[in-house]
Amino acid sequence: MPMDRSLYPDDWDEIAFEVKEKADWTCQRCGIQCYRPGQKAYYRRYVLTVHHKDHNPQNCADDNLEALCAPCHLKEEVAYRVHLAFIAARKAGQLILPGMDHTPMIDDGGAWGGGPDGWL
Repeated sequence: MPMDRSLYPDDWDEIAFEVKEKADWTCQRCGIQCYRPGQKAYYRRYVLTVHHKDHNPQNCADDNLEALCAPCHLKEEVAYRVHLAFIAARKAGQLILPGMDHTPMIDDGGAWGGGPDGWL
């Protein structure tokens, strides 16, 4: 997803750099070593990004930021957007099938409000 810079604090580049440095340029999910500044990036999969666990770009508290490689960040964002689409469809009265009385959700350790079993 393209990043809308207007949603982020003015010092976002410095904040993101600090998070990546603290993680030693390693993905905090899969452990892959990513490119450091100045290294030529041949593959996007080795680019380190910074993820907001609560999906709020203004919340830059240390415990809300996570250094993720591009594939792990994409998986997180896609799962979150699917979850939001499902919630919206359910609120609109769609997708309610017999026996479907809960919202499916990928287990994210509770980062977006899911219960311990990965369901809302």
